[in-house]
Amino acid sequence: EQNANGTTTGVVWSFTTAAAVPLPGQASTPNPANGATSVSVTNDLSWTAGSNATSHNVYFGTTSPGTSRGNQTATTYDTGTMANNTTYYWRIDEQNATGTTTGVVWSFTTATAPPPGQASTPNPATGATGIGITNDLSWTAGSGATSHNVYFGTTSPGTSRGNQTATTYDTGTMVN
Repeated sequence: EQNANGTTTGVVWSFTTAAAVPLPGQASTPNPANGATSVSVTNDLSWTAGSNATSHNVYFGTTSPGTSRGNQTATTYDTGTMANNTTYYWRIDEQNATGTTTGVVWSFTTATAPPPGQASTPNPATGATGIGITNDLSWTAGSGATSHNVYFGTTSPGTSRGNQTATTYDTGTMVN
């Protein structure tokens, strides 16, 4: 210390800096597992963070290694609704103050879309009698149905009347 009257020698102080933080380890334990098939189209991604990781750069898409989806601290990622029967690629790059460790590219394939459910609630009902000769047919579409193959006639299963999107069919005038 100094002033107009002189100098006083101070005590020597010392300290040690912290050891450098190592680069983060790679992310592991991907879910869905690498190479998984029949994955639900609403499945989210999750992983175990690499050692010393403080955040994660997420890559996800239909081409390897996926498109950058940003940096986040969570170890899950909401994919939104994916396409059926599609292969997706994803990678997690781990980050900390020291730098970034590039992850392994993982992939999975989503499930094939299920076939539509069976039509129900026929009108007229099965086995009904006394139906008018100009009555139309109607039904409730099966879950996931986008169109309907209509069969109608006097012998089972009926003659194909084509495919249509409506859930009603005009029989025309039937015979008593």
